[in-house]
Amino acid sequence: MNHINQLIELNLRFLYEHPHQQAELKDFALFGKLSLADAQVLAEIMELKNLIERNADQKYQLNQRGIDICEQGGWMNHLKENRDKTPTVSLKKTPQDKTPTLTKLYRKLSQVLSRS
Repeated sequence: MNHINQLIELNLRFLYEHPHQQAELKDFALFGKLSLADAQVLAEIMELKNLIERNADQKYQLNQRGIDICEQGGWMNHLKENRDKTPTVSLKKTPQDKTPTLTKLYRKLSQVLSRS
């Protein structure tokens, strides 16, 4: 999971420093180190975490939450600061619950990274 968080950190920083704070999917492939399919999984994880959005040009753009996280020290710092906060637990599952999807995406990308 730490590798995925590092990839999120790198891509957030890349988008933050990129003109117009947007990039194409191929840019998430980290100079060919990830396949486009794996880059797509990473982008989906970042979308589910509400860090980026896909715009009409099919490019990924940093949203306000992503910008705020970058300006406050980045993704790893965000995780560290929020680790101590106790999350609110809801026993009721809602249609908007993205946890199962996010877990599957993490698992898929973790398997790819462990093979590298």
